[in-house]
Amino acid sequence: MVHADPGAPPKWVRWLWEVDATEGTAEQDEGAGLGVGKIVRAGVALADAEGLDGVTVRKLAQRLGVSTMAAYRHISSRDEVIAAMVDVAFGTPPVLSDLSEDWRSGLRRWALAVHARYDTHPWLLDAPVHGMPTGPHRLRWMEIVLQVLAGAGLELQERLNAALLI
Repeated sequence: MVHADPGAPPKWVRWLWEVDATEGTAEQDEGAGLGVGKIVRAGVALADAEGLDGVTVRKLAQRLGVSTMAAYRHISSRDEVIAAMVDVAFGTPPVLSDLSEDWRSGLRRWALAVHARYDTHPWLLDAPVHGMPTGPHRLRWMEIVLQVLAGAGLELQERLNAALLI
């Protein structure tokens, strides 16, 4: 029996990085085999259409034209899929080209970009928050806001708290 490495991240966190590495579009997914990235992207589309409550493994399987059990061969639970969907829905953060600008202006631009993501995917507001970001997209968003807030003269923990508040 193989035991999991106790220091390894949870499976759903590893998925986030796999989905990021295999990002594709619905057109690229056509004909491709079933995988986590395809399931997560289908989940985002389903949540955009029906809200977060409309996302079930059964509906994801139907949307992908596979059995529910086939979907469960790639995912463990709805909650894990939703965690990955959040990272994918946030996507790549905007480039704030002049990080030397006044931190207030940079923070405003960052906050407006976050707002735009919530506007595009309103179901994100219903998604549970599991502490600090762990996926590639949300980590990039956090990195940018921490760089912006560095100009405010805050210590790292204060910047992290401010970023999570905003």
